[in-house]
Amino acid sequence: MTQVLTLTRKQIDALKDYYRHALKKPPNPHMEMFIKEEKLTIAVYKSGKVVFQGPHSEEAFFFWHNAFGLPPLETKARDAEFFKVSIGSDESGVGDYFGPLTVASVYVDDTHRNLLKRLQVRDSKTMSDKDITEAAATLEKRLPHSVFVLDNIRYNDGIEKGYNANALKAYLHEKTHRELIGRLGKRPEIIIDKFCAPSFYRKHLEGKDAPIIPDVFVTGAETLYASVAAASILARNAYVEALKTLEKELGMTLEKGASKRVEKKAAAIAKTHGETILRRIAKLHFKTTQKALGQNA
Repeated sequence: MTQVLTLTRKQIDALKDYYRHALKKPPNPHMEMFIKEEKLTIAVYKSGKVVFQGPHSEEAFFFWHNAFGLPPLETKARDAEFFKVSIGSDESGVGDYFGPLTVASVYVDDTHRNLLKRLQVRDSKTMSDKDITEAAATLEKRLPHSVFVLDNIRYNDGIEKGYNANALKAYLHEKTHRELIGRLGKRPEIIIDKFCAPSFYRKHLEGKDAPIIPDVFVTGAETLYASVAAASILARNAYVEALKTLEKELGMTLEKGASKRVEKKAAAIAKTHGETILRRIAKLHFKTTQKALGQNA
């Protein structure tokens, strides 16, 4: 399938930087740049026209169309792809020092299309906590879903046993897929926001009895598929709610992310409550821990 965009110089430069590992010599003089991956080729012409071809062309096209904020595509093809019948899954809390790791899976079919359009379901990273909470309340009632929250104690135990963050994510994604499929009584196509190579995903699940492996691994899936977008909202809502619970227990706010402000907050908490409390509220393998405790030395 062939997809075409017309991009600005700045957008083309961004494309070049993203695919710098796959740059090849342009096969004809009218091309400025040629990108070749296993299932995708992108030809960038001097006119600014960008042609996507190959099995992954549609996914790449919509990813960049959304990333560059181009005008909405009001086409049946776009709707059919975005609202594809599927289970989508996404995680939250991965880059946040405080709070748990959460994963959600959501099933979407044609009966949910009008609801998803009305809610303007999209990547949760573009939404405020208030908007996420409101959308999640409706999605939880209307869409089949599974959400799992890995609290900080179990997260830290897993890391200390030798599992890395991607292994924990793979385990939780598979767990929510299995649970949701059990509720549905069928196994639809599964789409996952790609956080590691499919081969590594499978390796992380080695030893698990008949693990469920997603059908589609794609970067930026929450911008391409409604099922993953809805999952990103439920996963983020679960994270936000868990963080609020920790804040209530501590009687103080907890910063999101892993910034200098987070380091200062962690240092203050360790000084007030003792270093051991970080095990219950934070992801200890972050460099934030050493930096925060160093401030107390």
